[in-house]
Amino acid sequence: MMMRTVRVVAAAGLFTGAIALLGAGCSREEGKGPAETVGKKIDSAAEATKDAAAGAAKATGDAAAAAAGAAKDAAVATGTAAKDAAKATGEVAKEAAAGAAGTAADAAHATGRALDKAAEAAK
Repeated sequence: MMMRTVRVVAAAGLFTGAIALLGAGCSREEGKGPAETVGKKIDSAAEATKDAAAGAAKATGDAAAAAAGAAKDAAVATGTAAKDAAKATGEVAKEAAAGAAGTAADAAHATGRALDKAAEAAK
């Protein structure tokens, strides 16, 4: 019987020691249960996701603005080039028309002189 009592007391001592050992490393703060700890982790993850999404949206907006600026610059450059080409073509056409008019006037003058000479010769 004594042996049995010693075993029960030893088992109770081991059980109490194990509980004390496990409990010594854990400090429980009032109002901070597992659900609140998990909730804080979820909140932190949500905040990080929100920040990442905001960063991605800003980067996307910056890229879109840069693309729009590049397209605008290209359109301005194309418009300027077309305007310059049209101006140069107009000037060339104007010069060609003036040259043709001068040549036609010279030809008409020469024809008139030839007619005058032919009329005098016919008299």
